[in-house]
Amino acid sequence: MKSMLICCVVLLSLLSAPSIHAEEEPFDITQLNCWDLGLLDEQEAAYTLLLVYGYHVGTQSQNLISGQAIQSTLEQVAKQCEAEPDTLILDIIK
Repeated sequence: MKSMLICCVVLLSLLSAPSIHAEEEPFDITQLNCWDLGLLDEQEAAYTLLLVYGYHVGTQSQNLISGQAIQSTLEQVAKQCEAEPDTLILDIIK
């Protein structure tokens, strides 16, 4: 039940996120690093991290995601990015 609540909160936050504009430049999600993430505002950074996390989970063919796993991963990303800002986000998540 708790994981369902976490998923609902994540989905609601994504729905309330600013819409993506057609004129924005596309980016390679595999090349996103900590510096890139640091240039975004807090809401955009959170949305982007969830996007990268979802991309990673999809590449691993995982069907189950727990809120605790997401939180742990995001904490790991924050810690690693503080120590090594040039690190690719996907390298931290792996």
